[in-house]
Amino acid sequence: MKSIKPIVAGVLLLLAAYLIWQFFFPPPEKAIQRQLSKLSEAISARPEGNFAKAANAAHIASFFDPNVTINLDRFGPEIESLHGQAEVQRVAFAARQNVPRLNVKFENLKIEVDPAKTEATVYGSIVVEFRERGEPVVQDLKIGMQKVNRSWLIRSATPAQNLIVQ
Repeated sequence: MKSIKPIVAGVLLLLAAYLIWQFFFPPPEKAIQRQLSKLSEAISARPEGNFAKAANAAHIASFFDPNVTINLDRFGPEIESLHGQAEVQRVAFAARQNVPRLNVKFENLKIEVDPAKTEATVYGSIVVEFRERGEPVVQDLKIGMQKVNRSWLIRSATPAQNLIVQ
């Protein structure tokens, strides 16, 4: 019985080390899913006051590469595309001022990571619910991501029809 205790303790220690490693250094697919989940939470937040709205817009912009390009031509005639993190922040702040309730979710994600594990392409859908509308808006997306330090940043996003790869 005494010889089993060190073995069980060793196995538990290895399991704990593995779980801690997975938490702090997750595989790219899990890190990207977590990053997009945090982005959807930031977009869906309901900050009160101009300072909180500005801070929220800056937080949203932090998920994007400084040279990001976002194609919005299928979302409406007002804006065709966004270029750069500063423009993303400006549009996020304007949305905070004009759209009181917004819920965003990324669904059906298929993540393809390059062999070097520094770039990824994400195929999926974005579901946007406005308070004023009964029906959510669903759009297929192709998102290009790049690993910068330990974070995955969005470098491009393109709405598309039937882009989800099976």
